[in-house]
Amino acid sequence: MGDVLSLRGLSLSYGTAAPLLQGVDLQVAAGERIGLVGRNGAGKSTLLRLLSGELEPDRGEVVRSPSGLRVGRLEQEVPRDVAGTVSDVVGDGLPEFQSLLAEFARLSEQGGEVDLVRLEEVQRRIEAVGAWDLERRVSTVLSRLGLEPEGRFSGLS
Repeated sequence: MGDVLSLRGLSLSYGTAAPLLQGVDLQVAAGERIGLVGRNGAGKSTLLRLLSGELEPDRGEVVRSPSGLRVGRLEQEVPRDVAGTVSDVVGDGLPEFQSLLAEFARLSEQGGEVDLVRLEEVQRRIEAVGAWDLERRVSTVLSRLGLEPEGRFSGLS
């Protein structure tokens, strides 16, 4: 399959400011999905507007194949009332893991009155879903996305 969308040497500036996008190359093949992640002002929305044809680049070209291809996009607003770090918010997206780990901690702290059968059951479930690795998994995802785990979630867009 060939490329459906192709950006070649794309650059865009607003006014006299330094280029927001400079020398961008991107190929998207049929059936591929892409996601854009980055800090506020990094050019994500601008890049999507260039892909959809809402904006024209200062330099470079956008090739849509077939020529009648339309690109749709959905405006997205990041909730501003979410507190915590990026790592906290991503971890909170796995409530089953959080719940199992919290229950294990609660049962473990009961001392002599611990329900060993329930503790063993919770431990088996934690191992089955890989919840022991929650922190490592979150860290890996954030690293691959280029996000700082301890950065404030409210700083993302």
